[in-house]
Amino acid sequence: MRKSEMSTTTRWPGARPRAASRLVLVLGLLAGLAALLAPPARAQTGMPDPRQMSGIPRPDDNTPDGTVVVRVIRGSFAYNAVGQPVRLVADDGTSKTIQTDQEGHATFTGFAPGVSVMAETDLDGEHLVSDKFPFPQKGGVILMLVGALPKGAASAAPAPAVKAVPGTVVLGPQSRIIMDPGDEKVELYYLLSIVNSRSEPVQPPGTLFVDMPKAGEGTALLEGSDPQATLSGNRVSIPGPFKPGQTIVQVGTVIPVTSGALTVHATLPIAMQELAVVVRQLDNATVKFASPQATRQQEMSNAGQRYIAATGPAVPAGQTITLSLSGLPHHSKVPVTIALVMAIVIGVIGVWAVATAGGAVDDTRRRRLQAQREKLFGELLQIEEQHAAGRLGADRYAARRGETMAHLERIYGQLEDEGVAAGGDQGLAA
Repeated sequence: MRKSEMSTTTRWPGARPRAASRLVLVLGLLAGLAALLAPPARAQTGMPDPRQMSGIPRPDDNTPDGTVVVRVIRGSFAYNAVGQPVRLVADDGTSKTIQTDQEGHATFTGFAPGVSVMAETDLDGEHLVSDKFPFPQKGGVILMLVGALPKGAASAAPAPAVKAVPGTVVLGPQSRIIMDPGDEKVELYYLLSIVNSRSEPVQPPGTLFVDMPKAGEGTALLEGSDPQATLSGNRVSIPGPFKPGQTIVQVGTVIPVTSGALTVHATLPIAMQELAVVVRQLDNATVKFASPQATRQQEMSNAGQRYIAATGPAVPAGQTITLSLSGLPHHSKVPVTIALVMAIVIGVIGVWAVATAGGAVDDTRRRRLQAQREKLFGELLQIEEQHAAGRLGADRYAARRGETMAHLERIYGQLEDEGVAAGGDQGLAA
């Protein structure tokens, strides 16, 4: 992927074939990421489609502390699902089932604060499930599970346009940072779920800007990003307004790697409710990840591929997130440096030999020998670079290098025999 100098939006269809397949594996590794793979609806200023808000947990200060309220409806706010069993399942194995009341609400309490939970129900043959979220200690959480309209019910009439109100948005729990090491590069992805927890569109104080690292090359928006997101160089602009629910913006870049370590500094314009980083492990190297913001990390596997999954607490808007990788594969520059030094030494020896030879030399023959010598220098450097990059095996490298050095020695011998006078070798290119 080449460096992009464009000032208009660039999108990777599916994030490129190989990158896309790895991205799907990573997203499938962590719970609650399926929504990130679905193309989101364009931000709009009309009343929200309830199905777009289905399963998205929203903090609510008006709900009592340590309480989760799940509302179940059929396609529209006009059709509450009454007496519908709703199950709240926790990662620690506990669960509770409660039937909805006349307003379609199922209210849950009694779970350990901070434990990850998810709500689910089977409505009219359709299994509805929410994203995972931590059970609250302070304040409450509300969410909806929305099924299809009842049979024979008329589709909801188009809602009147609603003006966006001033407000704020956050990066929801589905937001992820993915680091994918490769051969002398790291592919970096920001998968951002921008959440508006209100029931009307929200307009933040200004445009949201997301900056990818300056060293990134070929920065592009991934397929499925909200159409209002645009790219200029390594900066993504998202002006708003933001519809209720989530707005998806996914951007990727490639950072060249010249050593075994890489540190990325990410500064996001809005608060991140939970830090989540996924790092792909390599088959031929053990990559290590570190971040002062990540309080937990573990190695996981999916479809035969290993990953590091790291999480941390909420990150305030504007705080720099530091992400460090070590143990990255890279090619040493020492062989190339040695080749350059050898070429310089050979050139100096050649100058000395020619300068001390004395005598007249036929101008046409001398220039031909000089041209051959310069060509051989170039071939020698190319051989060293190919060997350093791993594109030339040891046996082939030794054979080609030996032939080139022998040819160079013959050229210098011929120049010495011709007796090039000191200062007369103006074509020297050592």
